[in-house]
Amino acid sequence: MTTLKSYTTSELYQQMNQAKSDVETGEVHSELKSENVYYTRTENGFSTVNIIKVTISSVGHEEEVSMLAHFNYVKENDVYKVMQNKFVEY
Repeated sequence: MTTLKSYTTSELYQQMNQAKSDVETGEVHSELKSENVYYTRTENGFSTVNIIKVTISSVGHEEEVSMLAHFNYVKENDVYKVMQNKFVEY
């Protein structure tokens, strides 16, 4: 699970760094505050639920966003592939 967590954290962090803002300034910063990963085995692989907290800030504005990220991994030819993912802000 350590390998999965590192991969997932890296991917999500890259996506958060590319976050856009509705403000007119073009500079937005984001920081991954925390992430918890829970997983369960499925018939053909496994499924994870990630609880993520990110701080997004721009000039004069800062917001903390909490998200749930759900991934389904299916094993094909000894390789796990992401077959479904879902992100929900709460």
